[in-house]
Amino acid sequence: MSNFIWKVNITGNEKVETSKIQKVLEDIGIHKGNIKFLVSKGKVADYIRANIYEIAWVGIDINGTSMNVTIREKIISGEEDKTVLGNIVATKSAVISKIIAENGTAKFKTGSYINEGSVAIEGVIESELIEPIRVHASGILKGIVEYEFEKEYMYNEQIKEYTGKTKYGAGVGINNKEFLLKYLPKENKYDINSKAKIFEIFSVKFSFIFNTYDEYILKDIVRTKEELVQTGQSDSSLYFGEVLTEDSKVVDKKVEQIETKTGIIYKVKLSVEENIGKFIRTGEN
Repeated sequence: MSNFIWKVNITGNEKVETSKIQKVLEDIGIHKGNIKFLVSKGKVADYIRANIYEIAWVGIDINGTSMNVTIREKIISGEEDKTVLGNIVATKSAVISKIIAENGTAKFKTGSYINEGSVAIEGVIESELIEPIRVHASGILKGIVEYEFEKEYMYNEQIKEYTGKTKYGAGVGINNKEFLLKYLPKENKYDINSKAKIFEIFSVKFSFIFNTYDEYILKDIVRTKEELVQTGQSDSSLYFGEVLTEDSKVVDKKVEQIETKTGIIYKVKLSVEENIGKFIRTGEN
């Protein structure tokens, strides 16, 4: 049962109610009992941002049987409670490209390296004439964040070629054990798509499992270096499309193609300028 999601954790939201986020997750089909490898983290994050205006960024992580949804809310002019005391902290480790303390005291300078979680703009106004005053820190914090993509591609590879034959099966689950009601020939190969309905009785988890089996054969192919490079370019673009945000600005890009005896290692390193500041109330971690 470790292939299923049994718990969905939502953190980081302050203004947006957790129940609202849960409703959006349900709308896209995220709930207890989902098959982990069927969940597209990028699509889920994009769907939440598209349907809840107040959310600026969403991070999705699946760890064990838990899905962790991290929320970063927008700071909307005129709606932020300026009476709440706190600091601007760095959400990522980066080289600071811009720091402006609109309210509070900047603790770093442009060009400095800042670690994730460090206070960049402290919610304190200091003067030689008066005692320090605690305030609601506000300002601009941008940094150059490094992202890397690396993947090895082989000249000789096996790919799946689907036969067009589909079979269906079902099973039941009790806690961590699954029992299939139909077994398929071991010599055949299938992609399995599963759906499950979960219920619990006296702390025992029961599930009805419905499987779709798409038959395929393995086909040997030989690819040229140019084809491997094109695949690397496509895969890296998809990867960066998921991790970068709308405000990301690429300031430097380095690409390496390392040849091996069996293929190539394709590497891309991006230096990206991003907004990395987040307001944290005093006393929060």
